[in-house]
Amino acid sequence: MAPLAACILCVLGCGQVPAQTRLDPSEPRSQKVIAALESEWSKTEKRTIPCRITPYPPRLGFELRLWSGYEIGIPIDAIPETETALNMLALIRVQPKQSGLRPEYLVRTYDLPELPASQGMRRKLELSFGGGFFLGAGKYRVDLLLIAADGRSCTKSWDLKAGSGSVKIEQPPNTVASAASDEWKGFREKKSSEPSRVTVLVHAAPVVRRRHAVKLSPWDREILLDTLIALLDRSRFTSARVTAFDLESRRVLFDTEEFTPRAYRRLQRALAQADLATVPYSTLKDGPTPAEFLLDLVRSSNARTDDTVVFVGPAWRPTSGGKPQMRIQELANRPNAYQIALLPFFTPPAGAVNEFVRWFGGRVLSVYKPSDLASAIAAIDKHGSRSISTQLK
Repeated sequence: MAPLAACILCVLGCGQVPAQTRLDPSEPRSQKVIAALESEWSKTEKRTIPCRITPYPPRLGFELRLWSGYEIGIPIDAIPETETALNMLALIRVQPKQSGLRPEYLVRTYDLPELPASQGMRRKLELSFGGGFFLGAGKYRVDLLLIAADGRSCTKSWDLKAGSGSVKIEQPPNTVASAASDEWKGFREKKSSEPSRVTVLVHAAPVVRRRHAVKLSPWDREILLDTLIALLDRSRFTSARVTAFDLESRRVLFDTEEFTPRAYRRLQRALAQADLATVPYSTLKDGPTPAEFLLDLVRSSNARTDDTVVFVGPAWRPTSGGKPQMRIQELANRPNAYQIALLPFFTPPAGAVNEFVRWFGGRVLSVYKPSDLASAIAAIDKHGSRSISTQLK
């Protein structure tokens, strides 16, 4: 690890910064880190590593907060062949342009996967990762410094204008905060003392349609994770099983019987590392079909009649390719099923998950704007424990 990065981690008192950490200028240890950052930013000569840093303009999420972020790409052939893995530290300084306000500093680590040794693969591939933060309305200057394990770095600066328009957002003007998806503290104490469980199946696909989706963008991950957190925090549920899946390749990316803050961090990594570009030929040739795969997901969740199963994800993916076969006993013992269908535009929900939930006798809850998400969670809370009478078609 580079001396500066090692020094920062040492001062922060941990081997690795969890998710994204805000540095508090009033704390002595943070003051040392900030001083080291300012010194590094001011250097005129640096050992550079080729990189592509793409800023994301502020966007209003379903939680009525303005999110902005960045995506970093590094060609794998720019990394020495002796490196089998690469750790990186991202340092972000966000300065409100309004006079008299101090900048905010954020630190984030990336523990990246093993790199391929093949020269052919190294020439074609790029490491891609990113992050984000919440903003109040206002104008900002962002400086990003990325430090690699071997001491090389790259930087980028850009300006942001965050406007709320006619929507009242939750965050005060000219303020910066870590994204909500960076941390989840676990289930909150609920008003009802009766235990209640939910199975959440997260569809790892881009929320906004892209022609070639190789990875989930930071914005895609933010929307998926924010929706999951909102469901767990605002509903009556006191425990959850969570599974993340890639429908195109019929793969389970993440699964845990008991969802905890530690499991949430594993889910973050699984979504960030998901490879959406490759579909096995055997899957295309022999199946299962999307509908059969989704039915197997519900079966493997051990869901009972009194359980609630909630699919979370976009509602524009390809169709299911037919109805799966269900055993007779499953017709009577199927759990309550919902889809929180995330739709950035006012178009009818479609796709394999949508078709499956309707065929399964469930209910599709379309989410176009923040108030729709609150209504969807309220509907699941109200009806989740009751049998859904819709007949299989």
